[in-house]
Amino acid sequence: EVGGDAAFYFDPLSADSIAQVLDQVAALDDLTRQQTIARGIAHARTFTWDRCARQTIDAIVTLL
Repeated sequence: EVGGDAAFYFDPLSADSIAQVLDQVAALDDLTRQQTIARGIAHARTFTWDRCARQTIDAIVTLL
């Protein structure tokens, strides 16, 4: 998934699953919350326009 290990995943069709994840996130201590935010920011930095362009070109070349 695009969120990597910094996201909290749930079944979007299950109210119980959504509620469980919301409870989990609400119960995070400050340190874990800050660590999760830092992982998210670090993971987001891996998504660059240069990387996107390279992967798009590679996919097109592979298909040709």
